Parts: sequence; C-alpha cells; structure tokens
Amino acid sequence: MAVLFFNCALQDRCTYSDSTHFRLSQDVLLQNGADVNARDSAGATPIFMAALNGRLNVLWKLLQFVKDKDGALPPSVARSDGTTPLHAAAASGGTAALQLLLMQPDCGSVNTSDKLGETPLLGAVKSGNPQCAELLLQAKADIQVKDLDGMTALDHAKEGASEACKELIQKATEAVSAEPTP
Repeated sequence: MAVLFFNCALQDRCTYSDSTHFRLSQDVLLQNGADVNARDSAGATPIFMAALNGRLNVLWKLLQFVKDKDGALPPSVARSDGTTPLHAAAASGGTAALQLLLMQPDCGSVNTSDKLGETPLLGAVKSGNPQCAELLLQAKADIQVKDLDGMTALDHAKEGASEACKELIQKATEAVSAEPTP
C-alpha cells in the first residue's frame, strides 16, 4: 500500500505544482522508494508526465535519480499508445524539456512512431510548435515520414499549423527534396 501511495504521489508531483513544498516532497518520495517507472492507467511514467507538463525541474531530477540509481535511463519507454516522453514534450511545446530529453544518450529515437504513426515531429507540427519542430529537425527527425493517414509533416503544416511552423517545414522539405539521390 505504501508503494502505491508513493507512486501516485510521485505522479502528482510530475503533473502539478513546482513549488518548494512539492519539490521537497518529491525528494522525500524518491528517497523512500517511489518507483520512477510506475505507470498510470494510460501507461505514463513520472518521466512522461514531467515531459508532457513541462516540469523541467522534476524531469531533470527524475533523470538524475535514475542515472544515479542504476545507470540506465527509461525515458524511451512508451505509453500503451506508443507515445514517448519525446512525443509528449514536442506536442505540448515543451522546448526545454525536449532539449533535456534529446541530450540524454538513450532517450529514444526522434523517429519513433506511436500507434497512429505519429512521430514527435508530426506531433510538434500538428500542435503548431515550431521551436520543438526545429529542435527535432536538428536531431535528424525524418521530415518525410507519414502517419497512418498517409500525411507528412508538410501535409499537417498546410492543414492548420502556425505560419512559423508551415514556413519551417516547407523549407526543410525543400532542402530534403533538393538533396541528390544516390
């Protein structure tokens, strides 16, 4: 029962307030055995929730805790629908969280698709987050990948993304099209 309490409380700390009280309680939870790999009903871990909600201090702390504990990072672990912390940060516009995740050596591929075929880049474009889209392109996200509906980042950009996102994706698509084929 105590483990369940710790895990639920840790999930809350990854979703809600970033006050000193919550940061201290998060430290207490981690020091007393809260499972950083515990999942909620949708399969999200505390690391996923921190990335989704832009809780940069919490995300950093969880990543450091995992590194210190056993040397492995679990952020590439997907939810039950296939979305990863990279998907979450990109779609929510969390540029700082996305940068932090991209700096981790085993954060997962920027081209990982969820069950709908959506990559973090497609999520960033659909959500109109040009800064996240640019970070993913710099990290070698595939601009030509298609989701299950057969739509690319450019198709989604034309369908309703912000002007800045449309412009970025258009330029990136043109650059890829201009590359010589082997």
